[in-house]
Amino acid sequence: MSDSAASAPPGFSGLRQAGNGIQMAAHRDGARILVVDDEESIRDLLTTALRFTGYTIETADSGKEALRRAAAFHPDLIVLDVNLPDVNGFDVCRRLRAGGENYPVIFLTARDDAEDLREGFSGGGDDYLTKPFSLEELALRIVAILRRTRRADDESV
Repeated sequence: MSDSAASAPPGFSGLRQAGNGIQMAAHRDGARILVVDDEESIRDLLTTALRFTGYTIETADSGKEALRRAAAFHPDLIVLDVNLPDVNGFDVCRRLRAGGENYPVIFLTARDDAEDLREGFSGGGDDYLTKPFSLEELALRIVAILRRTRRADDESV
C-alpha cells in the first residue's frame, strides 16, 4: 500500500487506487469547487473526498445559497444537485449563465429521464451524473472538465 493510500481518510482509499487500476492523483493546483446538495451526507462525502485530492471546496445546501456562494467564491467548477429545496439546479445553472458566468457545471442527481438530461445540457450544464454515483467516476469527470476548461482559458489569454 502506498503512503498516500495509507493516509486516506477512512473509506477513501479507493480514491487513490481503484480496482480497475486507474490511479487518482492528488490535485495540488487547488482548483476551486462549489459542491451544492441539500443532502448533508452527500455534501460531507464530496467535501472530504475532494479536499483529500487537493481541491479547495465551498458548499451550499440550496439554490439561493449556491448563487450567493458562486458570486463570492468564483469556483473553477460546480457540482450541482438538481433537486434542491428552493431553486432547482437547472434554474441555478440558467441564472448563472444569464448573469454571464461560465463556470463548468456537473449535475449530480437522481433524475435519469431523457427530458431531464436535455434540460440540464440545454440549460448550460457540462456533464450529468445520476445518483447513486461512483465517487471515482465523478473525480475523473472533474479532472477531465478542469483540464479542458483550463486549457481553453490559457489559450484565450
